[in-house]
Amino acid sequence: TVSATILIYMLKCCISASMYAGNRGDWTEALNKSNAPISSVGRIQIPGLLAPALPGALLGSYDAMSFMALAKVDPITYNVVLRLRVVFIGLLWQFIFRRRVSMQQWTALILYSIASIARELGQLEDLGRTAIWPFVLLLLQTSIGCVATVVSEKVLKDLGMPTDIVNCWLYLWGLTTLLAFQVFAHGGIFSLWKELLCGEAWLKLAHDGYMIASILMMSVFGVVTAYFLREFSSITKEMCGAVVIVLTALIEWMFRFSDASLQGVLAVVASAIATLLFATHPLQAKASEDRLPDARPEAQREVE
Repeated sequence: TVSATILIYMLKCCISASMYAGNRGDWTEALNKSNAPISSVGRIQIPGLLAPALPGALLGSYDAMSFMALAKVDPITYNVVLRLRVVFIGLLWQFIFRRRVSMQQWTALILYSIASIARELGQLEDLGRTAIWPFVLLLLQTSIGCVATVVSEKVLKDLGMPTDIVNCWLYLWGLTTLLAFQVFAHGGIFSLWKELLCGEAWLKLAHDGYMIASILMMSVFGVVTAYFLREFSSITKEMCGAVVIVLTALIEWMFRFSDASLQGVLAVVASAIATLLFATHPLQAKASEDRLPDARPEAQREVE
């Protein structure tokens, strides 16, 4: 639910702040860097704390739209479209970072997409019919998620602020977006009290151990992912899913949780090949040989 997602964002903010404090971070320095201008629009100086606003709002919007899409789109269509995001992320990553993805890396990305779709088709029996507008909503949600992921990587790498402080602002902007969605889409300010703040809501949560575990795991996963994006890339993060497909299938088959279907075997083989291709030619954190040519005028480049 949206209220659980709000709790996840709140917890991620607390974890990031606690990590910064645990590393003996200077809060005065953090606030100074947050308020320091990073660019300007005319005479208006844009402070650093606004840099995570775009990816944070996009992440919050993506999570909010996921509930709308799941309510109107059948599960198999939702998962298949979601698995195609890796290709869009590759294209967007090239554009934003002006880096070239090699043919071998593209082959790995496409094989991973095929493996993901094959696995979904193997787990579900019927392909439901989705009307055009819910499908457009799903495409919009997927696109927003891709932009949010790549822009978050850009902010984490280039902003020049401590990662924990960037995370704090990132999740605060996402939390603000989710709170606004809850207010406008679910009955106004009173819905926050009913779904999030009142004692009955907390008592209901206390009796749901699976929900508590999910909130904790997703919170930690979100913070760890930020460090992964800072050190590696959005594409590498997506490609980790290929390893997950192989390990999950092997565990399911080994312990007889499910039978090995043709689609499942195809997914494992394609994922294994994709992992090997990408591992032998991974994206480097910093590289000059794969940088795309700068199309700006030479005079403008010399100024920088």
